[in-house]
Amino acid sequence: MIIKKIETFSTQNLCIVRVTTDDGFSGWGQTAPITADITAQIVHRLLAPLVLGKSCDDMQALEDSCVDSRYTFHGTYLFRALAGIDAALWDIKGKKEGKSVAQLFGSDRKFVDVYGSSMVKEVSPQWEVDRIKKLMQEQGIKAFKLHINKPGEYTYSLYEKDTDVYPGRTEELITLFRKTFGPDVPLMIDSNGSFSVKRAIEIGHFFEDMGVEYFEEPCPYWDFEKNAAVAKALKVPIAGGEQDYNMAQWKRIIDSKSVYIAQPDIGYIGGFTRAMQVAKMTEDAGIICSPHNFTCSLLLVYCIHMNAILKNGHPFLEYSIDPEEVDPWSNGLFTPFPDIHDGKVAVPQEPGWGVELNEEWLMKSSYAVSEI
Repeated sequence: MIIKKIETFSTQNLCIVRVTTDDGFSGWGQTAPITADITAQIVHRLLAPLVLGKSCDDMQALEDSCVDSRYTFHGTYLFRALAGIDAALWDIKGKKEGKSVAQLFGSDRKFVDVYGSSMVKEVSPQWEVDRIKKLMQEQGIKAFKLHINKPGEYTYSLYEKDTDVYPGRTEELITLFRKTFGPDVPLMIDSNGSFSVKRAIEIGHFFEDMGVEYFEEPCPYWDFEKNAAVAKALKVPIAGGEQDYNMAQWKRIIDSKSVYIAQPDIGYIGGFTRAMQVAKMTEDAGIICSPHNFTCSLLLVYCIHMNAILKNGHPFLEYSIDPEEVDPWSNGLFTPFPDIHDGKVAVPQEPGWGVELNEEWLMKSSYAVSEI
């Protein structure tokens, strides 16, 4: 199959990629979200010249060539853009072979369990626990992840404390969670890299006492040595890696034992192919792999397929319970949407990713095309 045409449909927060081959197949992909209109330009300016006219039979070789050819432009936007092309090629491969992406890897799973990922940090502990109780009753969700500390992005200025609205929220929230739901409900904690080593270890011992399943990004992600120091000092497993796209960096992360649960993000790392590459590295190293995703976009669908494939996958897949808060721009993007039933989502069984893009959403986006 020769890549004949690459189209993008973008908004400020989402970029959808359609790739068409010379034998008439086309597939849908998505780049990483946020400033996606810029990513669309990278697709056409830096990647389209490298992949148009090329065979997509060996996706690993094609993508390695793209990375090598842009040696001086390694950075988040290159890999965000590559993720969209890669996903479209997997959609094509599945459609051509009449199999879902998960089935291409031999998976016959029909469902995966999810954990409810709460993204809000400025709500009271009682409000959060009441919401979780309702989700358990209505959707059967059996595990949860809570975000702690002040809201915001990664920063060199470590927060070291909870939001000013609810000082002491972390300890109060987790204690109330355990008092309400008991010791057997899996609970994960994410601090978005906001702690120093000293504070991460201090709060980490509290997490151990509370039976926390894992502690995600205790220190800023770029200081993997600091995360390794925290991992060495604690019994609670450390998770991380969502921001990392460089394979050499991933090797350092794995070799340094800075995480026990690796979380490659398909959108950030450069696509499904490269995320599966990390999954193989973690499997060989004997650690768990859990694909990261905070949105209800196509990235959720990719993660469902990946979780269904992994031999060393985490028992629960991340599923945001705050779509209106985090990514309202994903509303109406595709069908069918993977809703939760009895704490599970269905693994798509149709060829490729098993979803269809909403024509109305595409019509409202900005369009660009590169072709032979």
